[in-house]
Amino acid sequence: PRRQADRWRWHLRAALASAITGAWRLEQYARKAREQRRPLILGYHRVVSDFAAASKTEMPSMLISQAMFERHVESIGKHFRFVSLDEIGERVSKGRPFTKPVAAITFDDGYRDVYENAFPYLRRKGIPSAVFVVTDLIGGPLWQTHDKLYYLVDKAFNIWDDPRRRLFEVITELRIPAGQIFRRGSLSSSMSAVSALLPDFRSFEAPRTNIQSDLNLGRRRRWAHRLGR
Repeated sequence: PRRQADRWRWHLRAALASAITGAWRLEQYARKAREQRRPLILGYHRVVSDFAAASKTEMPSMLISQAMFERHVESIGKHFRFVSLDEIGERVSKGRPFTKPVAAITFDDGYRDVYENAFPYLRRKGIPSAVFVVTDLIGGPLWQTHDKLYYLVDKAFNIWDDPRRRLFEVITELRIPAGQIFRRGSLSSSMSAVSALLPDFRSFEAPRTNIQSDLNLGRRRRWAHRLGR
């Protein structure tokens, strides 16, 4: 169907744009860190085995493929020594600068795929890393806020005939100033809508608005893999 084909093209563009932008930023940050002898901190969220497949249902900007992650590490490792955040913190607190370029790897939110797809590689290479886990979500039925919003909005863009108009109606119902939403993004795609709506997402919880009932979500548990359940 045309709608499905359009969505596939969007996901493909998002994947390519994410890869190109990520590679360019990594190179720029690495060069700057080398020149200024400052620690380079690499931050990731999720490491998936198949980026194209995962980006069909998950937020593309949160993802990196296992192969690309390993390429990142190998590239950085040619110019930096990998150290732990503890070592960086200790040197900074004591005012002892590093004499050679160093880098640290971090993961935000504690997704299960980091353990499955990144940890074995890092352990094999002897590379330290830090994982910042959202402890309140461990073992419970709650989503990350951004994941929940992306799932709702992405499903809305799949189901609603005019998702931009319907989202505008929801925003109006919640009495959120539409001007500030549209200044953040165009609401022309699920990803741009999430970026625009995320700062005000807590407002969606109290009124229990039509966005969830319209989408007929029920109590689906497709999130279970996220927290290792």
